Amino acid sequence: MSARDIHKIVEFEKAVYDAFPFEPIPGSIKDSFTQFHQEYQKLISGKKWNEVIGRCLNYGGLYVHHSTWLELLPIDVCKYYLPSHLILASLLFSYEAEISYHWNVMESLILPPCLDEEVLGDIERELSLQIWLWDSADSRIALYKSMTFEQRSCVAKFLELYMEFGFVDVTERGIELYKKNIEYWRNSSLPRMMIDGNN
Repeated sequence: MSARDIHKIVEFEKAVYDAFPFEPIPGSIKDSFTQFHQEYQKLISGKKWNEVIGRCLNYGGLYVHHSTWLELLPIDVCKYYLPSHLILASLLFSYEAEISYHWNVMESLILPPCLDEEVLGDIERELSLQIWLWDSADSRIALYKSMTFEQRSCVAKFLELYMEFGFVDVTERGIELYKKNIEYWRNSSLPRMMIDGNN
């Protein structure tokens, strides 16, 4: 990776640190029935997000697709620790690691622009997603709604980095859909009907 490319990643990381505050730290979750919840409570809960940037985010009981965070944890927890995931994924870019972690983070940040199953199926096929946008639509929208403009802009920057360093064999149509998703994050332009339910 060139010095110019590494500079892009460093600039991205600086933007994340500027946009996501360290406090307040979300409280502990009540239920810890699954191995995922138990590992989260043991390794991450109560720590500042910048204290848990590393493989502990994706090891042992936490070795799951990143969308599992959205499915099993409260949105305030997911939002608080999202920068930990974004920065770890950016580090993996810079070291050109051949693992699926940064792909999983990217996948969990694809937003449903509507609830038309045919449209969502098209996005899933064109981007070769391993997850169903329909199943997690509510949690993705809730995460989006919980963020400031600056935080959404950081997600857009991460997705741009992924497009530059992570994509392999994505169709032209897939790139078009992916860029549209970046615009939703960059300009807070997700259709209003998805955000507030109104046409």
